[in-house]
Amino acid sequence: IDAVIAEGVDAIVLGAAITAGDELERASTARVLEINVMAQIPILLAAIRHGVRAFWSGLVAEERDLQLMQYELTTYALRTAGQEDLARWQYERYCTVVAEWLQEAADNAGETSAVPCARLGRMMVAVMDGLILQRICDPDASRSRGDLDAMVEMIVGLTGVREGHGRPRD
Repeated sequence: IDAVIAEGVDAIVLGAAITAGDELERASTARVLEINVMAQIPILLAAIRHGVRAFWSGLVAEERDLQLMQYELTTYALRTAGQEDLARWQYERYCTVVAEWLQEAADNAGETSAVPCARLGRMMVAVMDGLILQRICDPDASRSRGDLDAMVEMIVGLTGVREGHGRPRD
């Protein structure tokens, strides 16, 4: 299942939406198995796993200076009279973007999170911030990967959506 998730959300969504049919079942049993496996992976969970890993590899793992600059700008805004609202706005925007992304994934899959997507978004941003600061201070790639995976599983656990209980198939 992890290999299928690693291919990306688009493959999972496509796989969950397809029904095999008699012709495909006879022609490619491997493809039918793949479709059935993908249909058992809730789309929200796959989106969280794939999205967090894509964000990390694209904007964190090799972008120390970018991440450091973002923290410096936030700290500067908080310490500069009249600029404090910029830091608040920045984090509100981060949380809103993540919450909207989560809600879209859940809506598209017909799934519901046990925790509101706004709260999940805030949790994801908060935990990600901590992991990014650790990465900046001590760039241990192996530890970062393990901690990132633990964060993903923590957020996935909060959703209440479970593997094997994905979107019902027609």
